Amino acid sequence: MLAWFQRYGRTILLHLLAWFLHFTVNNLLLFIGDYHQITPQRTLFTYSLAALLFYANTYLVVQPQVARKQYIRLLLYTVVLLAVFIGLRYLLFYYYFPAVGYVNEYSSFSTMFSKFLPDSIWIALQYLLFSYGYWFALDTIRLERQKQRMQHDMLQLEQAKVQSELAFLRVQLNPHFIFNTLNFFYSEALNTSTRLADAIFELATMMRTVMQLSSKSLVTVEHELNYIRHYINLQRLRFGDQMNLELTVEGDELEAHLSILPLILISLIENIFKYGDLSDVNNPATVRIVLDDNSLSYYGNNAKKEFPTYSQGGVGMKNIEKQLTIFYDDMYDLKVQETKNFYAVEIHINFTEVDKKVAKHQVVHE
Repeated sequence: MLAWFQRYGRTILLHLLAWFLHFTVNNLLLFIGDYHQITPQRTLFTYSLAALLFYANTYLVVQPQVARKQYIRLLLYTVVLLAVFIGLRYLLFYYYFPAVGYVNEYSSFSTMFSKFLPDSIWIALQYLLFSYGYWFALDTIRLERQKQRMQHDMLQLEQAKVQSELAFLRVQLNPHFIFNTLNFFYSEALNTSTRLADAIFELATMMRTVMQLSSKSLVTVEHELNYIRHYINLQRLRFGDQMNLELTVEGDELEAHLSILPLILISLIENIFKYGDLSDVNNPATVRIVLDDNSLSYYGNNAKKEFPTYSQGGVGMKNIEKQLTIFYDDMYDLKVQETKNFYAVEIHINFTEVDKKVAKHQVVHE
């Protein structure tokens, strides 16, 4: 009941308000010189008949017949409604009102054709015309909303088409061409700058690894860590002594035997470079990864940059947590500690026999 009222309550209240205003103004105009005719009985019964005629014609006659394009039936049913309205109004004024002692302008049957019938037809035609106008207004609004939805859908389809075309163009870029070009740059750089050559080598290795990792459900921890090492080496070439980050791996002999979701750990490392303060040699950022036969643990800690002031986690951390939840369900644990100056992350993943079986078929191999 509450849900129904929440859906239709506002519309009902608006209709009631509109009818109240209409009845008030109409009564004042009709009986401005004869106030004794304004009675609760007259208002309740006569305008209830008018409202009944209005809604019956709107929803039982106009709406279904226009939808079916049955315009002759539409006219016939409207005439039937007109006759029903006149009949009910006749019973009301000539039988019910006299029975309860309410004297009205139609008390005498001699007024049947001279006053009652013309008045009834005039009133009925007014509300029938109102109902037609109301329905066509609703239909116009409905069509406009439908048009807007179609335009919105077309815009989304157009955007999806553009994105598909861009994706298709990206695929057309021959990776062999890219790597051959980087190899050429590397060879040329060896003759001028070994530092530049090392940077090109690290970048080429990272790009090749990303192309391998991004298309797989699981990768070996070895591949993920190698990517991290190349990434850190590239950053070290950029920043030199100004970059203070310590990476340690315990149980590295298990790297090739354990598997993990791709690009999870590197996302955490990238967050450190994006938000962390790596300039303090006495307070370096630390990343410790511990491997054993059935689990992987990640510990990351860094001082935060003074700016920006927003959280180091942000959308990236939420995406990482979402991926871990979807794949590992309750087999992982994530802890984040954040203060004004420091940020720390701990992730523990428990590998099951099922994970190992899946990994056996899906991991990237050299």
